[in-house]
Amino acid sequence: MRSSFCSFLLLFAANAAADVLLVQDFEGDSIPGWRDSGSGTLQLTSYAGNTSLRLTKKKAVTLSLSTAGFSNVAVSVQLAADSLERSDRCFAEVSVDGGDQWSSVLEIGPDQADGVTLYSGSHSGDDLSDNDALQLRFRAAGKDNQDYCWADNVRISGSRASVGTARLSRAFLFGEQPLQRPLPMAQFAPSPHSVAAAQSGNGRLELDPASAAGFEVLQDRFNYLGNNGTARATFPAAILDWTQVDGFVIPQDQSVQRLDHPAWDIAFQTGRVWHSSSSSLELQYSLPFALVERDANCTHNGVLTWAVDAKGQASRVAYQIASETCAYFKFDMWGTLQARMTFDSERSRPAIVAAFHVNQQRRMPVREIAALTELKAGIDPAQFGAVATMEPRDSTVYGLVVDGQHYRSACRTRYGDYPYCDELLLPSFSTAKSIVAGLALMRLEVIAAGAAQTRVATLLPECAQAGWQDITIEDALDLATGRYLDTALEVDEALPAHVAFLYAPTHREKIDFACSYFPRKAEPGKVWAYHSSDTYVAGAAMRALLERNAQSRVDIYRQLLVEPMWDTLALSAAIRSSRTTDDDYAQPLFGWGLSYQSDDIARIGVWLQAGAPLPDGISLDPAMLNAALQRNPDDRGLQAGSAATRYNNGFWGLDIAAFIGCEKPVWVPFMSGHGGISVVLFPNNTVYYHFADGYVYRWREAAIESNKIRNMCL
Repeated sequence: MRSSFCSFLLLFAANAAADVLLVQDFEGDSIPGWRDSGSGTLQLTSYAGNTSLRLTKKKAVTLSLSTAGFSNVAVSVQLAADSLERSDRCFAEVSVDGGDQWSSVLEIGPDQADGVTLYSGSHSGDDLSDNDALQLRFRAAGKDNQDYCWADNVRISGSRASVGTARLSRAFLFGEQPLQRPLPMAQFAPSPHSVAAAQSGNGRLELDPASAAGFEVLQDRFNYLGNNGTARATFPAAILDWTQVDGFVIPQDQSVQRLDHPAWDIAFQTGRVWHSSSSSLELQYSLPFALVERDANCTHNGVLTWAVDAKGQASRVAYQIASETCAYFKFDMWGTLQARMTFDSERSRPAIVAAFHVNQQRRMPVREIAALTELKAGIDPAQFGAVATMEPRDSTVYGLVVDGQHYRSACRTRYGDYPYCDELLLPSFSTAKSIVAGLALMRLEVIAAGAAQTRVATLLPECAQAGWQDITIEDALDLATGRYLDTALEVDEALPAHVAFLYAPTHREKIDFACSYFPRKAEPGKVWAYHSSDTYVAGAAMRALLERNAQSRVDIYRQLLVEPMWDTLALSAAIRSSRTTDDDYAQPLFGWGLSYQSDDIARIGVWLQAGAPLPDGISLDPAMLNAALQRNPDDRGLQAGSAATRYNNGFWGLDIAAFIGCEKPVWVPFMSGHGGISVVLFPNNTVYYHFADGYVYRWREAAIESNKIRNMCL
């Protein structure tokens, strides 16, 4: 049989389902694809009708190949030798990292050097599979040209991965083939064999809009497809500016960027850039991103990737979305985009790099959730995922913090684990009522004493005209304005008019509705009724008070939260901006519209449990904070939906004594967000969170398991 390396290339491109990737027995008159190096001779020689490749002295030959899209890869070879002495050897070796390190397939020495016998060797392992940087080498290690090694009968075999798992090769990225189906999410991220790029600088990627190659809707509660469905299946035009350092690709803006698109805004988070091997000049980029529903909080997470050749030419971009935190609209989306990339090797922006490094250093160490079993016998980590009461597919991520250790689940998608779980963007929904509105008023109270009891009508003329004369900012924060239609949980919230308020783009539309829609039915501060519109009023009133005192326009989110709190805690760049109204007034939404990473939530929870200390010695109003955290038995808050549930200063409270078998009440503060989001501050100094979207708001099982770590009944 003739040398079949060239036919191997055709086989891989056109018929990759075959099991044999390479067969080469050197029966031809050349050795295409092999590169020789070292001193000595290289020659095809024949004996008894068989041709082999002979190497002498210190000659070596190397073949580079790809096993992308194949699993269970195995290499087998044969070697013969003659005239070897003492330390002389013949080697067959394989490298999985482009030639940086080598593993032995076969080694023979003087005892096997009879000049006739072909000895066999083989090598297999997971690192050979799905690898763009595989190399095979034959090497003579003799002293002169009379030390002979013969290589023969190379065979590389493997099994093609199942349909839809072919790797996003450089050939694909630089080609024109469509991305026909979803791939494992790992395909969009660096492999274990990748080498982080050392280049530093600043880059820009301009993404052109394009209809998705695939858009598969899994949940559409509000008939979005029937209402501008074509737009939702279109990737928006966007610009990514980044700073690159130490193999990290750090977006210069990690907020949710408002786009000129009817359905989507976008947020980019920190990704990676790498070489396939240390000797390669080619690069590949990978970046987590999220499409975020316009004027709302639903977050659809994906990854995009592109390659750059040795001349600096960028390929097209491939992307895929396969998970979300969004109870009412779920989909998979994939495709390719045309893009233009520029890169400047000037010094990376020092402020961005410094903030990135500080955040990395301050992050909590993360272990997989299963490691909770090491804390105490009898703990069942699966219970933290509430698997008995919800579909696993509705869970984005969950975790527990114990004594500074962050135990976290994988970030599941419909096509394998999300490769950037640390950077996964999580929507706040109504947890912002606690983390933004609640903490903002606690901060404002200590820098402007009496702020909480300031009457809304003295600050907002729209509410003054609607009869809010005796309603305070704290009443609005407590959802206790006395203005409502129905006090049953979320009945008013779900009214079509209130839903329209949530999506209204301008401050004028929002504040007019929030002040005037619901009629007065009770004295302020006495009856609880759930309205996001009341929280919006609280935020607008706080801003008006600050601006009245400052006699100038203020960025209330930055002044009350980012600078004193998030900067001090060195939280991620994602949380340092809030969604605002789409107008010049740019009012932060306060009751929703924030984005987190899991480390942000974990560390905010621990910080609150510690009393929310800040360097200025003032921090937050202690009376309001203690009431919100259920530490003041004389101020539990208003009853909210059930006898065991309270709402106070933007935080929920629940008596869990019945769950965990305590004889006296055990009040637990928690935050809650639409679809199934919970952040729970247990009184045993553990912090639990679960971001989910199956309309299951249950953490009873988590309370029971956390109680096993430290008894909350004491």
